Amino acid sequence: MYYRWKILDAFLILFLWAFWPHKSFSSETENTSEIIQVDRFKLAQDKDDDSPSIRRALDESEKRNIHRIFFSSKKYIIKTSIIIKTKNDFVCESPGLDPDNFSGTLFYIDNVDIYPVIIQGKYSRGESIIGCSWKEEQNPVQKSTWAPKPYKALITIRNTLGEVNIIDNYMIGISNGIKIRDSGRIKIDGLYGQFFYNAIDIDKSYDVDRISNIHQWPYWSNDKKVLSFQQKNLDVIRLGRVDGAAFGTGLFTYASNSFINLSSNPDKNSGGPSTKAQIPYLTCDFTRICIKVTGFGTTADIGVIDSQAQNVEKDTPLENSSALTISQNSSLEAGVSKINMQFSSGSIIDDQTTSGVNYLSIGSIRSDWSNTIYTKNYYVFSKNSNSIFALHDIPFGTNISPSVKTSISNNIANVSIPVFEKVR
Repeated sequence: MYYRWKILDAFLILFLWAFWPHKSFSSETENTSEIIQVDRFKLAQDKDDDSPSIRRALDESEKRNIHRIFFSSKKYIIKTSIIIKTKNDFVCESPGLDPDNFSGTLFYIDNVDIYPVIIQGKYSRGESIIGCSWKEEQNPVQKSTWAPKPYKALITIRNTLGEVNIIDNYMIGISNGIKIRDSGRIKIDGLYGQFFYNAIDIDKSYDVDRISNIHQWPYWSNDKKVLSFQQKNLDVIRLGRVDGAAFGTGLFTYASNSFINLSSNPDKNSGGPSTKAQIPYLTCDFTRICIKVTGFGTTADIGVIDSQAQNVEKDTPLENSSALTISQNSSLEAGVSKINMQFSSGSIIDDQTTSGVNYLSIGSIRSDWSNTIYTKNYYVFSKNSNSIFALHDIPFGTNISPSVKTSISNNIANVSIPVFEKVR
């Protein structure tokens, strides 16, 4: 009889738990079953400016505790800043990557005096911008010389305490892309576009940012004047005081001054160099310098650098080109697995420092010298007698003409190479 009552008690408890009204934990914090449709908040007084309707949608999302904001497949004109202070998902109709057959959500900017989108404050932690396209009205290319308009950063992220996500965004002819300050744990996965100064600029980030699938390509214009401007001015990714940036796969740039600039912040209290960057594989086409070091005390772990430094205006190397350059007043401690180089302007690794200590452990270097215009070429060029370059394989060069001389180094830095004995 005792066990019969225990079984009945158990059934009663299960029945009451299943049918008694109770709150879901997710519904207490956020309504995830509904969306805010931006187009519902457009007013006649807005005319051709969609910024007010986006701000109304943000206000409504906070009021109703619905944090999924949906944009239709159309053009939205932004004339004043959109400031995001709470967590939302900006969900766009994802575009195609062909500018001639464009479809999807497009944000259009023609005001150089505004910061179009600002994500700021600790309550915006977790904000996501997903599948959106962006375009700035740029100067026409018909003139003999060309330069972009001086737009401010398209998306600014600051003081967020991290975890902002920029996923599968397409940026067409953008002067400055994403600027990140005093944040961390930012995720950028899928950034496709044509940029003129920076695609990503991160500073004062003290936790791991994750960056993958970056594709810099002439989506807006392949005119040689535009591409030549990029080869002089575009540092695709700049890292200032950034700790442990983790790069993923799919990193490609075309027509740039540098792909990654490992820089620094001069602030005496919270500044410093980029440290512990993790870079698995870079492909740099028509790019002067694949990795440029401009910060003192820089450290990194680098996989493969695949560099091609052809001038877009002629079939020769860009001036002062290399796979990796350590600038004056900078320093680098890094491991590099492999370097492939074409169209070098005389050196594969270019160490311009004259003091301090650089240490590089390098797995292998391979260079195609067929397009060099210099008679003396070096796998490692250095001005610093304190620098140490440990090569774990003898550098290998191809297509070396009789008039071209190649040397492992210029005999200033300490360069070590393995000694092989013939297998008997």
